Amino acid sequence: MLHVLGLTDEDLAGMSDPAHGVGAGRLPVRAPIAGMIIEKHAVAGEMAEAGKDLLLLADLATVWVWANVQSRDLEPLLQAEKRGPVAVAITVSAFPGRQFTGVLDYVGATMNEQTRTVKVRATVANSGMELRPGMFCDVSIAIGNGQVEEVLAVPRGALMTDEGKSFVFVHWKDDFFVRRDVRRGRDFLDVVEIIEGLQAAETVVTDGAYLLKSDVLREKMGAGCAD
Repeated sequence: MLHVLGLTDEDLAGMSDPAHGVGAGRLPVRAPIAGMIIEKHAVAGEMAEAGKDLLLLADLATVWVWANVQSRDLEPLLQAEKRGPVAVAITVSAFPGRQFTGVLDYVGATMNEQTRTVKVRATVANSGMELRPGMFCDVSIAIGNGQVEEVLAVPRGALMTDEGKSFVFVHWKDDFFVRRDVRRGRDFLDVVEIIEGLQAAETVVTDGAYLLKSDVLREKMGAGCAD
């Protein structure tokens, strides 16, 4: 019977020690899955009662993200599902500038009468354990219209802002880059459309853009102090 509860022969041997032995009064409880304890209700000396949770174990390598979709967006969302897996991008205030990607795996069958929204769920990889249960987030869903459209876009990390203006750093020559003001368009999952200010095939800075922006702002502050 005790084997059914997950106890091994070694556990049973330890429990059969004398009354004052190491294993006296101890019953090992095996976790059904690998994971992390995110809630602990039990304390030493407390009596365990049937139906009462002692520990809450969760595998946070993959998390569920719930979102509310407006009724006006339901039809294109369902059409996107028919075309294949629907990609989503998650952003949280705890990690500004970061995006977590996932796939939509559930669309609710009912609509909330008060908010006129439908609950949807996405599965998001969380190998770094940054996302935590209870976090609030913004969810972007790649619905599209099923048609291929060519746009000029840059990676989200390449687009900088200063005093309300958007800009990128464009390669000039050798190791020199210059600031180029641009007008942004639509936001996609990991890229941003550029409407004006940039030509196709021009090289822009992505990973080092924040460092260049810091240098530019430092020079602006120095110029202001000199004036």
